[in-house]
Amino acid sequence: MPPVTRFGSRPFFYQSSNLHRMRLWPAVFLLATSEAYRTKKERVRNQTLETKPFVFNDAETDVGSFGAAASDAEVTPSAESGIESCLCRFSRYSYQVWARNQDGSGCIGGCGGAEFQINRNGGTIKQLMVWTDGDKNSHIRAIRFTYHDDHQVVKGKTEGAAGPWSFTFAPGEYVKGDVALSGDGRGRRLGSIRFSTTQGRTFDVGMRSPKRYLFPSGDSYIAGFMGRAGNDIDMLGPVFWKPIKSITMENLTYPTLDALPRLSSPKQLVGRSYCNSLPFPVNAPTEKANRTVTEGFETCFNMTSSMQFAGHVKISGTIPIIKKDVEKDIAKWDLQRKTNVSNCKSETKTVNMTLVFPGIEIPAYTKFDFMHLQFSGKLDRVPFEGKLRVRFSDGTSFVRDERGAYTGAVFDDVHDKRNNTKGNVRTC
Repeated sequence: MPPVTRFGSRPFFYQSSNLHRMRLWPAVFLLATSEAYRTKKERVRNQTLETKPFVFNDAETDVGSFGAAASDAEVTPSAESGIESCLCRFSRYSYQVWARNQDGSGCIGGCGGAEFQINRNGGTIKQLMVWTDGDKNSHIRAIRFTYHDDHQVVKGKTEGAAGPWSFTFAPGEYVKGDVALSGDGRGRRLGSIRFSTTQGRTFDVGMRSPKRYLFPSGDSYIAGFMGRAGNDIDMLGPVFWKPIKSITMENLTYPTLDALPRLSSPKQLVGRSYCNSLPFPVNAPTEKANRTVTEGFETCFNMTSSMQFAGHVKISGTIPIIKKDVEKDIAKWDLQRKTNVSNCKSETKTVNMTLVFPGIEIPAYTKFDFMHLQFSGKLDRVPFEGKLRVRFSDGTSFVRDERGAYTGAVFDDVHDKRNNTKGNVRTC
């Protein structure tokens, strides 16, 4: 007889084979529904990219102006998001690196808000200004991104938010180590941002408790960001410059240099008169004089990259020097010296120099002066043009046109000259 059980007061009969089937059907149902769910999520993920193509906003990124397209964008999932279709993407230049964190994702946060990309060709982030939801340890509501050329982009809503807290990179200062980002612990917002720099400074704003995701900077400059934002910063990921090996200014020209007036009247460091009022030649003895003399040059190129890279820029090319005509006591600006020096670093030195007045035979009834002279000159904001070349540790390079104003000073070599010769001199 089949087993009997009771539900309430009524008996219920079933076969053992039916019991086996009843135990299997929930597992079959769950397997079918989970497979359908995964298929649906995959379809949603694909639709996200197909039905919502990325549209470049020229106020935020200039990649469209330089030939990039949405199809060029790299795509990665967002860490912490509970939505499989929550992706971030970025169209980068060849000199840029989109770092991945320890979980392999390129951004942190959720899928709320609208997608954005912040990028400028050859640009570096100069300042981040951050607002939070409450105090400094709350999730991040808004960020203002400022580039080295003062171009600004604001994401999120600053109205009613706490802050701001800001960090301004000094010229030539860049990130050292990782940029650490966290979510809000629920996969919906950007929770915090933290980094340190080559000048030993640290910026740390946002939530303390969620997991930090580390984006390796390669010890370089921040190039831009991608993410999503509405009333809050929903998602964020950083992009960096490749590690830099050297930065040089090359192919320098000065369009107005030839039009500058000539230099005249060199500075007399010390002089001596030779005089013979006798009717026969006489020999004048050798004499010496000690003087403090400035030698060398100062050069400073005021340009956009000065605010980015500061003392890291080397000048590799010609700079203005003095071309003198000793006999005519005139000189002009010329380009004859190739140099490789740090920008805005003085290459002058002060030396104690022994200047010699030679022993000379003075003809009868003759007088003349013997002088030690030096030409020097200064240039103030002379226009220049050139090429800024950034070489990276992987052997590639980035080149852009650069214009600006040159300010410099040159202290030429000391020279001597015999002058003011007179004959028929009867008294000395």
